[in-house]
Amino acid sequence: GRDLRDPDATSLVQVEFFGWPTPDARLGGYDLLPSRVVVRDSYKLLEIDGRRELYNLAADPRELDDRARLNPDEVDRLGPLLPPLDRSAKKVRATSDVEDREMVEALRALGYVE
Repeated sequence: GRDLRDPDATSLVQVEFFGWPTPDARLGGYDLLPSRVVVRDSYKLLEIDGRRELYNLAADPRELDDRARLNPDEVDRLGPLLPPLDRSAKKVRATSDVEDREMVEALRALGYVE
């Protein structure tokens, strides 16, 4: 695959997601909100539950400086390219602690969890 963070990529990248299956404090409350992203040229437009953020990946690869208010024309250009959210998708959740432990152990065996 191609590194989607590559600011030199000229093709269009579209992503939709519904957050992480478990809460993550690093995400500041955004962990389960519907989200969608479009990346074109060096710009990334992220929409989280209707709120839009814009990042210039060439100048800010760690996405620390939201430029949406300073670049409304870029937000308007990328906005129509955001993928539609599939609201019919089912949320994934664990049904028991036993399954959670089994899943963690399976992921550990595969090297995904330390």
